[in-house]
Amino acid sequence: MRARRSAGWVSVAVALFGVLTPAQTDAPARSSLEFTAPRRFATVVGSSIATLAVVPPSGTSIASVALFVDGVVAGARTQPPWSFPWSAGDGTVGHKLTAVASFSDGSQARAAVDTSRLAINETEEVALVNVYAIARNAKGDYVSDLRAQDFKVFENDRPQMIDRFSAERRPLRIGVVLDTSLSMQGDKLKSAIASAVDAVCTLACSTNGDNPRRQSNPVRAP
Repeated sequence: MRARRSAGWVSVAVALFGVLTPAQTDAPARSSLEFTAPRRFATVVGSSIATLAVVPPSGTSIASVALFVDGVVAGARTQPPWSFPWSAGDGTVGHKLTAVASFSDGSQARAAVDTSRLAINETEEVALVNVYAIARNAKGDYVSDLRAQDFKVFENDRPQMIDRFSAERRPLRIGVVLDTSLSMQGDKLKSAIASAVDAVCTLACSTNGDNPRRQSNPVRAP
């Protein structure tokens, strides 16, 4: 009795194994197609190369591979390498790349990848900066025969290029604003004007070497 049951279980197990084994071994290998370059959402500018990895179904061969950029044919090949040159332009817009692989059994595989536009997050305005310098020798006299190569300009410890250089003498204009309200009338205003004129004269003579023109009459604001 027990021997018969064991034999029955053995025969059933063998039958099940014989049914399952063909289903696992007869499954056909699927094809695959993918982009290896560019990567998804990569930023691409100018001339570039799109590269594909292609695996045909089992028992078939690759008939052709075509690349489309934004729906327009960019190239087709029937033999490896599966690389295609294409242009992304100036990068102001992204692109959609689509690849279609055709196989000898008539089947096809498709793959797609999107590129990103060039994003500029910073804007920098570059302008000339005027730098005025006064040079004196060891005796304290002014030196006026210097050239551009005699100067070095630094910004944050970084040397800067001197684009334009001039050693000409230029006029100096200085304006002084005084309080002419009722609280400054009389000797206070006269004293303030005299002090301002003396200060301007001292500054002008020390920097320009000439006698400035004095205008002691105050100009009242309207």
